Amino acid sequence: NNLLSSLPFVFDTVYSIVTNDGVGNTSTENLSYEGGKYYYGDERDRKFAGFHKVISTNGLGYVTKEFHHQGNATDSSNGEYSDDDSKIGQTYRIEKYDGSSNKFAQSIYKWDKYDLGNGRDFVKLVQKIDFTYDGDSDHKDTAESYTYENTYGNLTQKITWGEVTGSGDGTYTDTGSDKFTTDYTYAANTTDYVVGLPSEEDVIDQSSN
Repeated sequence: NNLLSSLPFVFDTVYSIVTNDGVGNTSTENLSYEGGKYYYGDERDRKFAGFHKVISTNGLGYVTKEFHHQGNATDSSNGEYSDDDSKIGQTYRIEKYDGSSNKFAQSIYKWDKYDLGNGRDFVKLVQKIDFTYDGDSDHKDTAESYTYENTYGNLTQKITWGEVTGSGDGTYTDTGSDKFTTDYTYAANTTDYVVGLPSEEDVIDQSSN
């Protein structure tokens, strides 16, 4: 249909999924797709870049909307950060609604990348904000941020910010004093290539205890 009009070829998608519990009960999930994209960098760098938005509706009418990187333009107002072809397929926003179209949950994911050279990028999740609604416009929010070392891709620090004031564009302001920082240290045996196993984990509160 016209929602897929930017694709230069016919692409089959899953329309519905029916689950049977084996005792006579079935549930149906219906799916729709928007913004199909074919990425073209040059004649040797081209690929199917998925769909900008995938919408699933379960048997109770509850709706989940997922937004994905496609390597084209950055949808910054909805929290997409610095779109790039290396991020194609990564989900940057998820929205959940009840059967009356009231929003009850939302998550925004910030993906960054590190240039490893030779046309390779290390794509990493550096931030997540979770929004909780009760059917109207006000919400309560929490956030986490992540730091990695880029040689082996290990997570070196996670900050749990606790309650924050989040915005739909993926930014937030910390509130209160409920931040916790977790630092990770890893075994460093490059001879036997044991480089991804944590050897120490330290958790520190906002008062540095």
